[in-house]
Amino acid sequence: MPRTRYHFSSANSSKDARSEHPLFERKSRCFVICDAAFQSISVPENYGEVMRQNPVKWIEAGEQSKTLRKAEELWAWLETNGADRFDEVIVIGGGTVLDVGAFVASTFKRGTVFSLIPTTLLAMVDASIGGKNGINFHGIKNTIGTFTEPNSILIDVNWLKTLPQSELLNGWMELSKHALVQSKELWTTLQDCEPSDSKNNWRFLVEQGSAIKRDIISNDFLEKGARKQLNFGHTVAHALEATAAAAQVKIDHGFAVGIGMIVALQWSQHLCQNDGIKNDLTHAAKVLRNWLNMDEKDTRWGWCIQQSPETLWPYMRKDKKNRAGQVLDIRLEEIGAAKWDCQITREDFESTWSSAF
Repeated sequence: MPRTRYHFSSANSSKDARSEHPLFERKSRCFVICDAAFQSISVPENYGEVMRQNPVKWIEAGEQSKTLRKAEELWAWLETNGADRFDEVIVIGGGTVLDVGAFVASTFKRGTVFSLIPTTLLAMVDASIGGKNGINFHGIKNTIGTFTEPNSILIDVNWLKTLPQSELLNGWMELSKHALVQSKELWTTLQDCEPSDSKNNWRFLVEQGSAIKRDIISNDFLEKGARKQLNFGHTVAHALEATAAAAQVKIDHGFAVGIGMIVALQWSQHLCQNDGIKNDLTHAAKVLRNWLNMDEKDTRWGWCIQQSPETLWPYMRKDKKNRAGQVLDIRLEEIGAAKWDCQITREDFESTWSSAF
């Protein structure tokens, strides 16, 4: 069972977070790995003090930092600064920073204590939760990593005020994923909202979205069964990200997941025999499409849908969810009910991609 302690800041300001989380009262030494963007972006109140009082290693956010070379750099930094397995590593940032930082902490001296402070919506509802840590290898995402839980996670929605609209959209896709696979009620709520609306009740949405993932992993930490549903949309997403990396095109993870979910919904409705459910699945794909394509200046949508199934399929064949040479994916039986370990053939994928876009 997961042992991570989750802490939600209840104050409108981060000013009082000190009294809500033991992070601010550490007696042992701490080493901070932090998104380099916060060298120039103001952080919510009090978190700056954590950075001032402890050694900090700044790393750039993005898939380019999820490498063995970056992990070696971080291990060397910890070693040079005299860190031992009884110290604590605090990782502050979005999904990619948390991935590599937690991987480094979980392997340094066979594992040291670490805590996470997610600063993006995607990290708050998804990347920080569940103990999956890792780096990319030979162009394949997260192919080297560990299942190691953090000691604690401090979720404070005040960090969301530091994000641009595009980053909120990335997290919104993961939030939507949780709703689509597990909660028809949350999906209904999300459809009445917009990803970057400042009037959104972020505390409620983050709590609801993260609770879905926490509940799933509490019963399947090592992803032997039900946890697989959290990969909804990710097989195509990872293939898109790998294709983009090879072409030196920047495609954010959440955006790619959104494209992947549209494909998965198209596949799901094609296999569905119930007209009412088919309509719900088709409508969900339309909602995602509208969110992803709402900014005419954003070129990511056009780039993604112009990719060919022939280009994406080889990456899908290398996905770590596959078994015995079969490409296994996740589809929906209805909104809020996912089915995993579903084989998708190349012919199925080519047909689905063509009809989805």
